[in-house]
Amino acid sequence: MKKHFIFFLILISSLSLFSQRGKDGAGNIVAANTIVNLYTPLTASINAGATSISVGSTVGFAVGDLVMIIQMQGASVRANKWWFTDTTATAPPDTSQGYILNYNEAGNHEFAQVNSVLSANSLSLDCGILKKYTTVGKTQV
Repeated sequence: MKKHFIFFLILISSLSLFSQRGKDGAGNIVAANTIVNLYTPLTASINAGATSISVGSTVGFAVGDLVMIIQMQGASVRANKWWFTDTTATAPPDTSQGYILNYNEAGNHEFAQVNSVLSANSLSLDCGILKKYTTVGKTQV
């Protein structure tokens, strides 16, 4: 019993080591229509290692904010024209219809921390980006 108690005590005390610091304090939402999260599109493609990003607007972002960069679209999918033109077809003749040919960075995502707001459309990040993101793929910050 004593071993279990010590194990749980160590487990509970270590949880605070893996948490993001509370830059804005406790997250109490007390008013209706409070904006909890905001987002903006990425306006220029970025490669791994970049520490600054171009976005649609930096309004609402501040030093120390945790941001998520995520590419929502961009995969290449096998598609045939017959599907749109042949209204009598009951099933596709090619069973590979809809298969993903290339992900093209779709689904890439990572977290970063804002180091500084450089301008109305540019953010500087604490660490370099780990993956590539394109504007073709509807990337959001």
